[in-house]
Amino acid sequence: MKWILRSVFIAILAAIVGCDPAMTIYQVKPPSGLNGTVASNAHVNIHIETKRQLIGETLYGPGVKVTNSSGSPIAITNVELVAMCKTYANIHARPETFPLTIQPGSTEALHVLFRLDEPVHDPFHKSAELLIHYKSGGKLETARAGLAY
Repeated sequence: MKWILRSVFIAILAAIVGCDPAMTIYQVKPPSGLNGTVASNAHVNIHIETKRQLIGETLYGPGVKVTNSSGSPIAITNVELVAMCKTYANIHARPETFPLTIQPGSTEALHVLFRLDEPVHDPFHKSAELLIHYKSGGKLETARAGLAY
């Protein structure tokens, strides 16, 4: 009976030692009074899906949806992630994604993927932001959404 208990105990310890704990990265709610998310233009709303990741991973690819609440089309030109004073480029393999035109009142999903220099736990330890660069009425603008864990 003792050897069975020892075997179970050793198996549990081996399983725990090999585990990489996970963290949940989520979108920070905007301050009250803003429509949608923290954005330079309240007519562009960003929704970032909550994502559970192992803390040792170096890739971050959340589901992102952008809604154009303005009266004219917008063209998304680029998406970046800013974390720990470093800017990460979108490395998603679908080159046809940008520029992406979103008509007034429409919502589009963006394909984004970021390769981090460090495990995901470190860059998200402090505040992080997802930046959506777009053209509206001939002007370049940026919508921002905060991320935390």
